[in-house]
Amino acid sequence: MLRSKEFANEFEREVVTRDSDYIRKVGSAIGLDEIAVNSVVVGNDRLPPGIRLGGTLAHIARLRSVFR
Repeated sequence: MLRSKEFANEFEREVVTRDSDYIRKVGSAIGLDEIAVNSVVVGNDRLPPGIRLGGTLAHIARLRSVFR
């Protein structure tokens, strides 16, 4: 969202195979607040495994409305 559609698509592909450090690294690289990123990671980790991706996508969708 903050860089390009291609960057977002790559993140979407990679995030499902990497650990949460990848999320933190990308968040830092694009200038997101570290505390906010950690909050999303911790909240997502509390979700049952079968709905984690959906939970993260819902959170990102909520963020889109804030940054428009």
